[in-house]
Amino acid sequence: MSDTHGYQRFFAELKRRQVFRVMALYGAASFAVIEAADVIFPRMSLPDWTVTLVVWLCLLGFPIVVVLAWAFERTPQGVRRTDDAETLEIEALVAEPAGSRWSAGLLALAGTALLLAAVGGWFTGRRTSRAEQEPSGREAVLVAADAPPRTKVAVLPFTTVGSDEEDERLALGVHDDIITRLIRVPALAVINRNSVMVFHDSAVATSEVAAALDVGSLLMGSVNRSGDRLRVNVQLVDAASEESVWSETFDRTWSVDALLDVQAEIAEAVALALASTLTDTERTSLATAPTRNPDAYDAYLRGVEYFDSGGGEGESRMAVQYLERAIELDSTFALAWAQLARARDYLFWQSYERTNEVRASAREAVDRALGLDPGLPQAHEALGMWYYHGFLDYDRALEAFEVAESLGGRYASLHGSFAAVYRRQGRMDEALAEFLHEQELDPLKPTTFGEIAHTLRLLRRHDESLEWANRYLELVPDGESGHELKALSQLAGAGGAAATVETFREADRLAVTAPDLALTRVRAPLQERDWERAIREAESTRFDGLGDSQFQFIPPPFLIGLAELRRGNEDAARAAFGEAARDLEGRLADSPDDERYRGALGLAYAGLGRTEDALREARRGVELMPVEKEAWRGVYRLGELAAVHAWVGNSDSAVAHLDALLSRPGELTTYILRHEPTWDPLRDDPAFDEMLARHEAAGR
Repeated sequence: MSDTHGYQRFFAELKRRQVFRVMALYGAASFAVIEAADVIFPRMSLPDWTVTLVVWLCLLGFPIVVVLAWAFERTPQGVRRTDDAETLEIEALVAEPAGSRWSAGLLALAGTALLLAAVGGWFTGRRTSRAEQEPSGREAVLVAADAPPRTKVAVLPFTTVGSDEEDERLALGVHDDIITRLIRVPALAVINRNSVMVFHDSAVATSEVAAALDVGSLLMGSVNRSGDRLRVNVQLVDAASEESVWSETFDRTWSVDALLDVQAEIAEAVALALASTLTDTERTSLATAPTRNPDAYDAYLRGVEYFDSGGGEGESRMAVQYLERAIELDSTFALAWAQLARARDYLFWQSYERTNEVRASAREAVDRALGLDPGLPQAHEALGMWYYHGFLDYDRALEAFEVAESLGGRYASLHGSFAAVYRRQGRMDEALAEFLHEQELDPLKPTTFGEIAHTLRLLRRHDESLEWANRYLELVPDGESGHELKALSQLAGAGGAAATVETFREADRLAVTAPDLALTRVRAPLQERDWERAIREAESTRFDGLGDSQFQFIPPPFLIGLAELRRGNEDAARAAFGEAARDLEGRLADSPDDERYRGALGLAYAGLGRTEDALREARRGVELMPVEKEAWRGVYRLGELAAVHAWVGNSDSAVAHLDALLSRPGELTTYILRHEPTWDPLRDDPAFDEMLARHEAAGR
């Protein structure tokens, strides 16, 4: 019997059948294939799954190749099954010198290690990181939780000697481009464009500007083009001493490339002056231009202006038009694709065009932005907003926002995006903190003031909410959101209906009107039991549905029915409730899953005495939008169900739902419950009084 050990015979057999050689070659080849796919596929705009497919094929093919190498061999006569080895043949292999015996095994081990390294790197995220950044030459820069405070800087609008619109747009483009580049440096806190534009053509002193924006440094400059010459003057000023930290004049022969080079040099010089050092990634980021097409950039800026205006449907659609124009002019403009995704997404979110086609077009724009520049923070932010607005998928939204943060810190709008999702999750204190951070980086943007006021109102801090609404109106006196927010805070307890008189008078003076403001105009006289005035307000409105379109749809006839019912005119009330019900039934025929219509129809049916129908519709509204799914919109649906229970005589259920609503952040307050006629059926219920007293003691 041979003295050769079993394991020695096995390894000798592997070598004889050339399995070691196949393992080494397959591992090395797979490593090369995965590396190539990782780099080339993204540049060809192929989706991420194609690289993943290659990785899986390489991994799953390995054992198959090993088995085939064991079972078959290649001969001059072709491929055939491997013959069994003779005993002497195996013993001869075992008897070879150690260097000869082990070299084949080591090569096989090295090939296997290469394969596992490539596969393991991909699935632990290292591959994803490289795939996201190599097309643009950028790396993710993680911002440590204990990172030092960032240096705050404001880039003021650049001036121009020229007086025509082309010169003006050129200066605006240079200004915005520098801001866009500097945002990518995590050590800097850059004031958003909305706030600095307030000082365009302003003669306000440097110290006052710095104080208003709460920054330590200001960058100022001018752009002049004459014939074929370009001159850009810039200086970085220390706000405390008002002394120049750095200044330079750039004289170049005019060309788009020359302008982009100047913008990159300015951004890098400012970043070095304020952040001291820059990583290679940050330098690359600062040198990368969003687009090389000035007309595309101009269209992009116009789209952003409309999007950030805080206006309604008209402004949102104009934003989409200009951003689509930007990508027509430059289809590789990743930043414009990202902003277009946000604008399309907003049409869906606000129910201006709530269709699957619009949602799909927003995702298409997100994918184009990520495909062009996987390292662009705004593209990942747009992806997060798509998950949030399109599907209420908060976890995936926050994951995308965190990627955006890793690529450049929390810039102004990213703070706002985090805040918006936190608010929908019911994390109101965290949302408020993020909105306040956004306001620090965009201190003169009115819509942020409005978001803070809204959040404070949901926290039932109505006096503070009123203060922020007034600050909003200082910036935009005719802003409909400011007047609405004031009236809502007042009706919730910050002065009551009497306080709204001046609010409505000022809105009338400025010709401000909107569906949500129109609803408060009816609620105020209802609180005061002024039925005639409430009916006049409801009859005179030009809107088919009252309330913020995102949260409510209250047909004016329903409010007329409520007023008529409470003043004892049951026939008129029934007629009005019937009209409201028919309107809502027609809308539900087209949009059966619109929770706003379901909840409102439940109330209309309750007014008509149709108990089972009322409860069915109100419950369906809650099913479509429960508070667990959406902490803000969900409270409206639960409130409608509570009101239906109250109207049909289920006082215990009504009180239980109201108790739950007052125990969480939301619109409802004890003041509203005590003063609005919706809740009159509960007035004589001791449980209702006890519940109110308990929550009043808690400040609700």
